Amino acid sequence: MNSTSVLQRILEPELAIVENAVFTEPDDQSAWWYHQFLLTWISTEVIALSSKRSPITSDGINNSGSSSSSSSISSSSSENSKSYTSTTDKYVHDQNSDNNDILKWFASILKKQVEMMYSLLELEDNCRWIMNSIVFLLNLLLSSTYHRILSEVEMDGDELLRKRDRLLYRLIEVDPNHANRYHFLLKTYK
Repeated sequence: MNSTSVLQRILEPELAIVENAVFTEPDDQSAWWYHQFLLTWISTEVIALSSKRSPITSDGINNSGSSSSSSSISSSSSENSKSYTSTTDKYVHDQNSDNNDILKWFASILKKQVEMMYSLLELEDNCRWIMNSIVFLLNLLLSSTYHRILSEVEMDGDELLRKRDRLLYRLIEVDPNHANRYHFLLKTYK
């Protein structure tokens, strides 16, 4: 089982629970905090997996059988009976492809979350929790980790930045108690 499917198995049911909670009671902050925690945690895992030299299995160890990184990867399965050293071109190519795949997978999850949050915002147009969540999601997508693959998931970084800035200006009006934070966020990703 690959790393993406393990993360998918964890994330999808949890997101379904959160989505149900935020659509049921959009002003309940606990659902929003859990949503942010969940996506931050998975994002951290995705970044860690995408930067590793050896694939992680569902039991958390690399295919060489040890829990630490090694310079060669061996697999006993019939599909992966070859052994590759970390300097082998094919291994490096396959690993870069795997890295992009997991990044694209999570960027597409973030994209779906943004779309879902915008549909909720249409129903609850002054809910600061929804707007903050969209800003959080857009900031994740605009981060250097995901920014380089936005075009691969059919997203435009400049458009995301404009949407984020519009929401932040709106938050300044809707939530003046936190205006300094929103002004600070406006200065990021310029």
